[in-house]
Amino acid sequence: MTHLREDLSAGFLSMKMEDFRKKSSAQYLSLMNQNVALVEENYFKNGCSIFEGFVSMAIAAILLVYLNPILALVSIALMSIPSLIPQLFGRKLKAGQTAIVEATGAYNVSIKDLFQGFEVIRGYHVEKEMQADHKSFLGGMEKKKASFQKTMSVVYCFANASGVAVQFLVITIAGMLAVRGYLTLGSIIALTQLTGQVITPVFQMSAKFSLLRSTKPLREEMEQIVKISQKTEDSKEVQLEKELQLQGISYSYAEGEPVLSGIDLLFESGKHYAIVGKSGSGKSTLLQIVGGYLQKQGGELWVDGREGEIPSSIMMQQNVFLFDKTLKENLCLYRQFDEAQIQRALDQAGLTDTVAALPEGMDTCVKENGSRFSGGEKQRIALARAILHGEELLLMDEATSALDKRTAGQIEQQLSECKELTLISVTHRLDPAILEKYDEVIVLDHGQVVEKGAYQELLARKGALQELVQEEEDAPLPQ
Repeated sequence: MTHLREDLSAGFLSMKMEDFRKKSSAQYLSLMNQNVALVEENYFKNGCSIFEGFVSMAIAAILLVYLNPILALVSIALMSIPSLIPQLFGRKLKAGQTAIVEATGAYNVSIKDLFQGFEVIRGYHVEKEMQADHKSFLGGMEKKKASFQKTMSVVYCFANASGVAVQFLVITIAGMLAVRGYLTLGSIIALTQLTGQVITPVFQMSAKFSLLRSTKPLREEMEQIVKISQKTEDSKEVQLEKELQLQGISYSYAEGEPVLSGIDLLFESGKHYAIVGKSGSGKSTLLQIVGGYLQKQGGELWVDGREGEIPSSIMMQQNVFLFDKTLKENLCLYRQFDEAQIQRALDQAGLTDTVAALPEGMDTCVKENGSRFSGGEKQRIALARAILHGEELLLMDEATSALDKRTAGQIEQQLSECKELTLISVTHRLDPAILEKYDEVIVLDHGQVVEKGAYQELLARKGALQELVQEEEDAPLPQ
């Protein structure tokens, strides 16, 4: 089972981002724990038990044939009756196993929401409602388990009854043969014992085989995940040296209006680009396609004149995740950096004072998902991590959204001085002091590029960018 869990984790880590997002983390946890445990118990252990039963049955059958071939053939023919009964319930057992898995997954999701949403639950005083939800999911899960056990009990009852009937029939036939002088009393006793040794394992193997077959949906799902890590990637990451070109890029999350349509852009190495637009205009989707998080559905993406590759990059997203490890481990992420490199990244991200105030400095544990830091501090940590790893291409998706205007401006200024860095940043900040630092501002609207150029140049056109700026200025101030 260790190898299975290792193969599954390798499969998860090899998943395409869009495929991974189809399920919640609670569902993946359920698969790694509950589903693997079911496969271990009902497939692997049952498989071993079936083999043991087969060996025992085979030995008893050979001895039975040796004592009385006719009675042996009768016993073997009749033992098919109890073996067929569990097979009649095969579909129901498989459906029951699947229902348990689904109900357990839903329960795990509710538990995850309870723990991760604890502050919201307490803050809005919905403890009773949350407890009712938990009770509902728990009841649903236990109901599915009880239904499955009920089906298994019926299977065992019918199989047991038929097994006893078959054994009684064999004893009756043996008695008739004894009356006619074909068998001795000792032979009857031996045949009775051996018949039991044949019929009982057959019944047990049949029931266990039904359980084994009920795990088929689970095994198929696991096999698909394991195979992901064994597939050769269609595209490979390469360092961006000259330019990244997008031609006719399109993407849609579902049937209907596309999120992106006919995107033609050229990103030159060493330049900085800002992508702006209204909410839902496709900014983040475009950034994720550039970073390889999403697969384009149309068009071509060229890296230094080569198609079929994606540029090696680091993505800074709105939601910052920190591992339950030390700050240094979160920054380095399994790579080795000297103290000077780490300090430079801290300085550029404005984290020096924050680290100095920590009880153990860089060796301070950040706690679960960085709970000891504020949202702004977590984004600074993410920025320092990106700077430290020093990829040629840095993708930022609202990376400074939680920072105050002054700090965000300082970070933007520091990034603008990194001429060796190619920066593509999605931002909602239309601050002239920030946007003027970019070589090109790209305006998206309804999944299309409607304007691009230097900030002042676009303002002079009085087009889409001017409209966005005006809307921001006219927006009412928060009360």
